[in-house]
Amino acid sequence: MRSVGYRQALALLNKEYDHQTMCEKAIAATRQLAKRQMTWIRSMQNLNIVACDKLNTEKQVSVMLETVYGRSTT
Repeated sequence: MRSVGYRQALALLNKEYDHQTMCEKAIAATRQLAKRQMTWIRSMQNLNIVACDKLNTEKQVSVMLETVYGRSTT
């Protein structure tokens, strides 16, 4: 019941909410979770971010690992 959306879905099944309200509350809960995750991630030291939507992701990760561990990954 701690997963995002479960509480809202259960409330819908228990007829506490209509479908529209359930969707709005689930979206709000998802947004709140994302904000908490971003706050947690920003607090991390030595974080390496990989842009997974770029074409050179494999090369980017390889360079990061080589930098961190001092050896080639290939």
